[in-house]
Amino acid sequence: MKKKRIKKRYRIIIEDAYTLRILKQWHISPVLLSVSIVLVLGLWTALLWFLITYTPVRYWVLGYDEVKLREKLVALNKEVDSLIYMTQSCYVYVEKLRQVFSGDVDTLNLGNFPVDGEKILGGVVSGGQSHPSGSMPSFIPPVDGFITNTFNVESRHFGIDIATREGNTVVAVEDGIVIFSDWTLNTGYVIALAHENGWISVYKHNKAVLKEQGDIVKGGEPIALAGATGLLTKGTHLHFELWYNGAPVDPMQVILF
Repeated sequence: MKKKRIKKRYRIIIEDAYTLRILKQWHISPVLLSVSIVLVLGLWTALLWFLITYTPVRYWVLGYDEVKLREKLVALNKEVDSLIYMTQSCYVYVEKLRQVFSGDVDTLNLGNFPVDGEKILGGVVSGGQSHPSGSMPSFIPPVDGFITNTFNVESRHFGIDIATREGNTVVAVEDGIVIFSDWTLNTGYVIALAHENGWISVYKHNKAVLKEQGDIVKGGEPIALAGATGLLTKGTHLHFELWYNGAPVDPMQVILF
């Protein structure tokens, strides 16, 4: 005769410590007890993983701060270095522009200035003037007229004067972006374009400007109307300047008038 197998069962009891009165009890089988233990351990494991992965608790884990934090510090240090370089580059570039608009070239550094992404052409500096070599931009005359005053560094005349009719169209000498377009006391309405490879063209004494700062223009596109605005003028004309890497260039050497 086969003996009947008795199934094991456990009982979980909560009782009063003083009166020994049973407050709560549960009957549970070994299988259910095992499953419950596995579920509790799984939940605790998942909770610990979440805390270590997504909360500051991970910084208390041995070795994490020595590896992950070091990697983050290296990355942040590179970003700070990049920001410092960009800030210095922007400062130098703005200072170059200030000197271009004011005509102050006594303190200009005629070497290359560190503007990120700028393609610098080779050049030789002579007599306060940069003579670039290599491929030249295809500049065109900025306005119809005849030259009345030429380029002269000694007299601080860093461009040429082109006599023309009032209201004649002034055009961009090459593709570029407008970096300045505003009124100045001495030279009236001024517009300046930045071109590839470190070139800047400046147009002064205009009757009106047709483009705003930030506009992108094509060579030959109208950008202003000729006039005689500003204190430093003696009649209707365009004062036109070309700058290369912060140094003035005689427009008559690179443009066929």
